[in-house]
Amino acid sequence: MFGGQWYDATGATEGVEYECNLVEEEVCTRSAPNQGAPIVENGEFMPLSLTPIED
Repeated sequence: MFGGQWYDATGATEGVEYECNLVEEEVCTRSAPNQGAPIVENGEFMPLSLTPIED
């Protein structure tokens, strides 16, 4: 999640379409777009070319 919006990073390339900046206490990616989904990677999520998921 970035700016209160979820992004679908499925199949996306880290460093090209998004970044996970090293911030240990934050969650970069989850397995599904909800706060209770399992964490895939820690860090600060920064979308580079991904667009937000529509509600």
